[in-house]
Amino acid sequence: MHFLGKLAIIKSSSWFLLGATLVCAVYLIYCLIKKPTRGIMVFCFTVASIVFAEIFLFNNVFLFHSAIHFVSAADIGWRQESTLYHDRQRLINTEKAQFLAIGSSQTHVIYTPYASTCDELAVMGMAGMGPLDFLLYKDLIAEEASEVIILTLCDFDLGRQPSLVAAKLSPPQRIDDLITLAKIVSPIASYPACEIQDFLFANGISAYRNQYLYKGVLNKLTGRAKAFPEEDVTLISDEDRQIQQLEKLRELDQIWFELNVALLDRFIEWAEREALKVCVVSGQYHPLAMQKNESLHKQADVALANLCASHPNASFIGAEQRLSFTAEDYVDGYHVGPEAGYRFTSHLISVVSSNWKIESSKGKSDL
Repeated sequence: MHFLGKLAIIKSSSWFLLGATLVCAVYLIYCLIKKPTRGIMVFCFTVASIVFAEIFLFNNVFLFHSAIHFVSAADIGWRQESTLYHDRQRLINTEKAQFLAIGSSQTHVIYTPYASTCDELAVMGMAGMGPLDFLLYKDLIAEEASEVIILTLCDFDLGRQPSLVAAKLSPPQRIDDLITLAKIVSPIASYPACEIQDFLFANGISAYRNQYLYKGVLNKLTGRAKAFPEEDVTLISDEDRQIQQLEKLRELDQIWFELNVALLDRFIEWAEREALKVCVVSGQYHPLAMQKNESLHKQADVALANLCASHPNASFIGAEQRLSFTAEDYVDGYHVGPEAGYRFTSHLISVVSSNWKIESSKGKSDL
């Protein structure tokens, strides 16, 4: 559905805030007529101002939609660009897809070519998205998935510490959810106090969370700083980019497996309560790097397979069931081209449908 067509089904929470603003405005007019105490007027004016700002400055679907067409990753950063798109989506009621693939930019480039031709599949891909983000974005995931969630994971995803710098851009979390996450994360990982404070401030204050957007817009209008300091970062040759990425893949470490698997475990439990199936697919990256990380890659597959075996709503698809990418399929160290992604996804949807005896919402011929 085109964006303008979706404006008629903006979430009820936004209409509630708008209604609250109107009520406060009417009451203010009433106060002016009846001339109440100064304290009541100040209180009403403060409440109305906060609600008005929350709607029109910090949670405004029109603001996010306009910003998408004005700023780019070069202005605000890769993860911030992904966040901007999903900030718009969480304020709009979207149609649920039978299959929802979620994950990092790898997931985005693999599944999007097929999803653009098939309504049964939707994609939620964000730069650097990992197990912690799956929990932080679970409410948005629940609104977009109707039957199966597809996670394409490997040591690339399990071998890195979850980032609070990226997590602070997530939608606001309930207090009980924050406590649950703290219980999972704190025994295993430690973070600088400034990152924790940043995350908590962003979770409770919309203006603080959205500062990346306002700063990016101002910088673009004034021609000032970019998100990427070096002028040639986005102009680097494909060969040099691939070398840099392959070198970075050597930083993967098994010490983060325990934490990321624990977060995934909690996510799959949540999905079961939402009556959603979770299909975990053995992920992959450039063969040259995978050869050097072969042992780590196998350990990740074993950890993911064992995790899925412990949940009735989860299934693991190993390398023997899905297609494998070749070195020629990759445009850099992590991402494949659209043709390879389409081929991979088409085959995978068939495998998932067969394993769980799922029929396309539009009939088997669509798959």
